Amino acid sequence: MIHLRNSLAVKLVLSILTVSGIIFLFIFGSNFLRSQEILLKNVRENAKNLSLATVNKIEITLNKVEQIPKTLAYHLEHSSLTEKEMLNLLTNVTASSDEITGVTIAFDPDLFPGVKGEFAPYVYKNNGNLKTVYLRSPENNYQIKDWYLIPKELQKSMWSEPYYNVDDDSKILATFSVPFYMKKNGSRICVGIVSAEIDLDWLKQIVKMTTLYKTGYAFLISHNGTFVTHPTKDFIMNETIFSIAEKYKDQTIREFGKAALRGESNLIKLKEFLKKKDIQLYYMPLLTNDWSLGIVIPEDELMEDLNALTKYILLYNLLGAILLIIAITILANRITRPLTKLAAATDEIASGNFDVAIPEMNSKDEVSHLAASFNFMKISLRQYIDNLMETTAAKQKMESELKIAHEIQMGILPKIFPAFPNRSEFDIYAAIVPAKEVGGDFYDFFLLENSFLYFTIGDVSGKGVPASLFMAVAKTLIKASTSIDYPLNEIIAKVNNDLCTENDSSMFVTIFFGRINLRNGEVDFVNAGHNLPYIVSLNGEIKKIEKTGDIAVGVIDNYQYQLAKIKLVENDTLFLYTDGITEAQNNLDKLYSENRLEIFLDSQRLSSAKELVQNSVKEVKQFSGAAPQSDDITSFVIKWIKPMEND
Repeated sequence: MIHLRNSLAVKLVLSILTVSGIIFLFIFGSNFLRSQEILLKNVRENAKNLSLATVNKIEITLNKVEQIPKTLAYHLEHSSLTEKEMLNLLTNVTASSDEITGVTIAFDPDLFPGVKGEFAPYVYKNNGNLKTVYLRSPENNYQIKDWYLIPKELQKSMWSEPYYNVDDDSKILATFSVPFYMKKNGSRICVGIVSAEIDLDWLKQIVKMTTLYKTGYAFLISHNGTFVTHPTKDFIMNETIFSIAEKYKDQTIREFGKAALRGESNLIKLKEFLKKKDIQLYYMPLLTNDWSLGIVIPEDELMEDLNALTKYILLYNLLGAILLIIAITILANRITRPLTKLAAATDEIASGNFDVAIPEMNSKDEVSHLAASFNFMKISLRQYIDNLMETTAAKQKMESELKIAHEIQMGILPKIFPAFPNRSEFDIYAAIVPAKEVGGDFYDFFLLENSFLYFTIGDVSGKGVPASLFMAVAKTLIKASTSIDYPLNEIIAKVNNDLCTENDSSMFVTIFFGRINLRNGEVDFVNAGHNLPYIVSLNGEIKKIEKTGDIAVGVIDNYQYQLAKIKLVENDTLFLYTDGITEAQNNLDKLYSENRLEIFLDSQRLSSAKELVQNSVKEVKQFSGAAPQSDDITSFVIKWIKPMEND
């Protein structure tokens, strides 16, 4: 019983831990996902704020630079400047701006008054000094440069793609170009471009200082996706976001590049370009020049605090689970200990020891109630076994008496065959299979004056002992009332009156009573409500003996029964039966039926009386299968072989 106690304790511990574990995992998982969601939301906000601050800082400078060529374009459109005035203006503007490294006013050929061909003065800073040059072909054909050609064609102000300084390839420059116009023949036409050139070194310093976490960094890409700044120098001006995507076959990077060039901003997860680590990338556009700023946040550093917190939570919960196991084990042992005592007592009861004492429980809980129930069960079980022994003894006595009744019933029926071994003019055989130990079917036959064979078959209403007693009385009355001088219908009428007298149980019996004249095959008969017998001829004809319309015996006193006659020919077989044959059922609740019986009889024309009886019973049993027998089965066959020879 220690095994039982331990088993219950283990089951209790495992059940509680399983439920607790499921609840913990659900809460822990939900908390982790929610914390991660909040963390990413905060990172998004921080990255957005940092990006916005950086973008604003860059755009302040870019907007300041943009104002210079825009102001020059306005002067050119509204004032007629001489070449000298123009040079002075360019020199003053370049000298007064810390961000600008050079300014150009480039006219279309032949459009500056007094100058034939190209005119494009360019003032720029060189080692702290200002220099002035005129851009001319073929050395410097400004008409095919992007900073000149694209704004002129599109007729809008715009920033150029970044490019290296011709004199110093360590410097990256960018140009902001503004078209300017003049009226000619009533039309406003573009006559040139004013451009301001800046060194992007300041921009790289701003981006470099834009970081989140230890190894996070920022980068800048142009409106064509070219890396303007990046911690990896080989990327700058050599790679685009799309070349990186193609190199690493990374569709996520490609989609990021498309979104950035569309001017979108978002926080996305992807693989870092070189180290292939998981990162969170926040990107935001620079509205001034359509460039995009990207801030890289290493995911392992981002999740470092959350992972550390998760480890602490797991550790604390593990300690809590250990304490819970100890507490539940103690509780389980306290609960199962009284159950162990009860189990030991029930083992004794199961072995037949009803004197064992059920342990007393001082508690008022379910275990105490269970102990009281076991004690009540012990007392009830003992009483039940005593009653069962008495009932079994009574049942055995009843079965013995029923067996004796069965033997008595079978004893009053003819059962020795051949019944008349010295008679060759007829063959006779019969069998009864009761539905219970005793039944209500019967048959009988006997000879009178050596030439008349009397026979009868009957079926009492009901079953069991009452039916068997009524059957015995009916059979005895028929045989006792039979005389060669009395017609069969009068004999049955007398039996009917006798059975109706004091028939308080209202039982009745169907009877077919006949007599064969063995000299000529004539048959007198009375059918008192019984199944119609069959005549089976050797020529294959199967026919029923006609109805007489009479009722069962024992129903109505002083009833007048009809006498009928038929004539048998040699080798005709008379087949009598009770409804236990035609009304036998199988497992599908289908009846054996008269139709099946007629088909069976057609196959038995050459059978002897014994073979026909035995085969009919076997046929019905096979049809019924495992279905229980609901009624007595009686089969009775008389075969008239030939006329009796005269004595």
